[in-house]
Amino acid sequence: MADQLRGDALFSYAVEHYLDTVYRAAFHAAPSPQDAEDVTQEVFERLLTRRKGFADEEHLKAWLIRCTLNRCKNL
Repeated sequence: MADQLRGDALFSYAVEHYLDTVYRAAFHAAPSPQDAEDVTQEVFERLLTRRKGFADEEHLKAWLIRCTLNRCKNL
C-alpha cells in the first residue's frame, strides 16, 4: 500500500499507521517525554521533505524507526 502512495497521501498514511510506533520508539530512546514528542514531530517533518519513495510498507516503517533512533542518539 505505502509503495503506491506519494506526497500528502504517504504522509497521511504514515501518521495514521505509525505515529504511535514512532512515539514509543522515541519515548524509550529519548532523555525525556518532551524530547520524544519533539523527535516524533521532526521525523514526520523529514518524511514530508523526503524525495525518494519506499519499496513497500515495511521499508517505510523501518525508515521511520531508524530516523527516530538516529535523532534520539543525536540529542
